[in-house]
Amino acid sequence: MRASLIALSLAVATAVPVAAAELVMVRTPECGYCRQWDHEVGRSYPATDLGAALPVSMRDLRREMPGRLTLRGPIIYTPTFLVVDRNREIG
Repeated sequence: MRASLIALSLAVATAVPVAAAELVMVRTPECGYCRQWDHEVGRSYPATDLGAALPVSMRDLRREMPGRLTLRGPIIYTPTFLVVDRNREIG
């Protein structure tokens, strides 16, 4: 899972403008990969450079989506990570 955090960091760093406000993790309660992220990455993420630049917030796919977010397309799988600025998906 640490490799996933590194891959996410590289993808975000190369594809997203610095002005991005937050990283939204879209999840469902039964998502095993979401629980694995919580256990292996979630606790340490806020202490990373990426975590400082893009704080993470969690959204339940079935309860809190799409909400006020303007998305580029439908979310089908969880976890899905979105870089959001002013409630608009930018990455």
